[in-house]
Amino acid sequence: KMPVRNIFSSREVPVPVQNLSIPGDFSAATFWMVAATIVEGSDLLLPATGINPTRCAAMHILKRMGADITVSGERTAGGEPVADIRVRSSVLRPVKLKPEEIPVAIDELPVLSVAMAFADGISTITGARELRYKECDRLAAMEAVLKGGGVEVEGLPDGMVIHGNPSRRIHAACHDSRDDHRIAMSAAILSLRGESASIIEKANAASVSYPAFWKDLDSLTK
Repeated sequence: KMPVRNIFSSREVPVPVQNLSIPGDFSAATFWMVAATIVEGSDLLLPATGINPTRCAAMHILKRMGADITVSGERTAGGEPVADIRVRSSVLRPVKLKPEEIPVAIDELPVLSVAMAFADGISTITGARELRYKECDRLAAMEAVLKGGGVEVEGLPDGMVIHGNPSRRIHAACHDSRDDHRIAMSAAILSLRGESASIIEKANAASVSYPAFWKDLDSLTK
């Protein structure tokens, strides 16, 4: 037991020891879902990942695109629904995001735009003006990242039109993360399909939400 001092007296109040199970963060897992989907021969298991219905819209979008995603072992951990998510490489279909999907997938849109770059056709994101007011203008940042890799992109005031190609090889480029963790990680996932290595400026921005990202990426690509 850990003693905690009561601010109203000198008496110490014991606090019971607790064991907590913290679900894997779904938003962080989305980067690996996209990576496994677009890298040929991938077969990745994401154990005990949070699947709260208000958080996992990106997975349903990927499934609609044809991603080979299997959810099993659904259970509760830390008061939240969790499951084991298995993702295999897939040929993706283009997608037009529905207006109701934008608010519940807003944080995952940068990496979803990477998946769209490898879909077999044209994908559209609209209604996402909020992305212009995040840590940086994420619409402008991802448009620059995708174009730097050789992807044909048309910028919209509230989104993007992305011309996908399943056989695309990404050009080596120097990507500016703009000190935004999601841009840094999305650029890294895009670069997995590169002709050669790319550079990501201010890559340590990833540590804002995912301190182990680069270590995990290195372990998965060895």
